[in-house]
Amino acid sequence: MDQGIKSYWAEFLGTFTLCFAGQGAICAQQLMGPTGLGLLGIAVAHGLALAVMISAFGAVSGGHLNPAVTFGFLVTGRQSVPSALAYWVSQLLGAVVASFALAAVFPDAVWKAVHLGAAAVSPGLTPLGAALVEFVLTFFLVTAVWGTAVDERHPPIGGFGIGLAVTWPAARSPPPR
Repeated sequence: MDQGIKSYWAEFLGTFTLCFAGQGAICAQQLMGPTGLGLLGIAVAHGLALAVMISAFGAVSGGHLNPAVTFGFLVTGRQSVPSALAYWVSQLLGAVVASFALAAVFPDAVWKAVHLGAAAVSPGLTPLGAALVEFVLTFFLVTAVWGTAVDERHPPIGGFGIGLAVTWPAARSPPPR
């Protein structure tokens, strides 16, 4: 699927959009407080951004937009090491540029309070428990990618199923206390 610079640009833009929308929703929640989007709104922002960008860029780069997905392509022999490295650099740059853009958009007090939406271990979980949750949810994501986009028999739903795989675990989580 690697089409050179077109694919790397697609991975950059798709990951930028996912991070800008998702992290932006977290920052917006912080800015608005109790009247904000809530956990469901944040989950939907991530899921819709992913669904739209995978649908938009799937034909150009495969719409990985996540290093774990690229790793799956690498270990299954569907992507070469140089191509995977270029995808990872593109994805990481997209995420970093989105973070800089959000830091420019939101007041310092807002984005610093939520660390620009960076993941952290919940006080109610052990580090091992958090790693297990991350592993299981990443497994669900990669399974959704394979079942809805990679397998030749996949249903014609574009990135919708993959976006839902990102949305539903967060939407079902209890609100933070």
